[in-house]
Amino acid sequence: MRKPIALLLVYLFVLALSICAGIFFFAQYFNSLNLVAGKTAFFSSELIIYGLFESLPVVLMTIMLFITFYKIRHLSNPVSSMITYSVLCVFTWFLLLPASIVLKNQVYKQILSMEEIQQSTELTGKYFRIIDGKNYYFINDTVDGTADVVMLYDNRSPNTHAFIKKITISYNNDALSFHDPIMKESKVAIPFHIMELSSSIKRQANESWKNGYIAWICFCSLGFALCSIYFVIKMSSWKLVNSLWALIIFIVILWINYSYYMPSFAVLKKSLEGFFYDSNHLQYFVNHHISFPLMLINCFIGIVSVVIGIIISTSKKHNR
Repeated sequence: MRKPIALLLVYLFVLALSICAGIFFFAQYFNSLNLVAGKTAFFSSELIIYGLFESLPVVLMTIMLFITFYKIRHLSNPVSSMITYSVLCVFTWFLLLPASIVLKNQVYKQILSMEEIQQSTELTGKYFRIIDGKNYYFINDTVDGTADVVMLYDNRSPNTHAFIKKITISYNNDALSFHDPIMKESKVAIPFHIMELSSSIKRQANESWKNGYIAWICFCSLGFALCSIYFVIKMSSWKLVNSLWALIIFIVILWINYSYYMPSFAVLKKSLEGFFYDSNHLQYFVNHHISFPLMLINCFIGIVSVVIGIIISTSKKHNR
């Protein structure tokens, strides 16, 4: 009885710690994109709320990996632990994750949008900036996105003399996601690929929830695949090797679900959907934008992991 309770306490501890870490890293990410030269980092209650709801789905999708790491180090009480782990997986994917999406949609209607928060910071004056191949010196701070500048150099007209003009700043286009072009030039290290992956998975979750309960159950095939990693925690007698295996399988599953919607996989996706949908027997999945092939891939990975785990456990019992 003590081990299931310990597993539950570990789950709650990891959940609380991960939420705090998610809010912190989201705030750092937001400020990296929106930091303006000459000004301090921006924090507000809206930023904390966005950090909570933008990081919470990622936390809930990854939390069982950390529980798996814990079980790799504590392999006692396998049956009761597996039951507790399964209950936590169902609780996470069928209650907490949908609740986070519903609550997020309700809360976001009551606060400032991300665009409004981003545009609330004007670029500072007394700085040189390169925008669209043109070198500017900003005379004063921008006001409502417009600035009085001295244009010093234009790559397309190198013989043009410096002159004063007024320009309108298009932040996202000119700075390539950075609010201030200076921050882009400083090459701030941001893991954009990780952010794109998490955004893609969250977008799939939101669309699945909007398309109904059947669509959500199909999306939870991803949860089944991720949670099935628990069954391969005894692949080796070395705990570090088991942890590496769990991490690798986890990354591969996320990569498959992310890459399935990438343009580079469009041909394969079209071929798979054509194979399953041409008979018109799965028209429900088409109408509700459910990716039946991806669901089958996730279920296949989950079943294979479970079968491998059972085989390993059975063989070790016979060896004893």
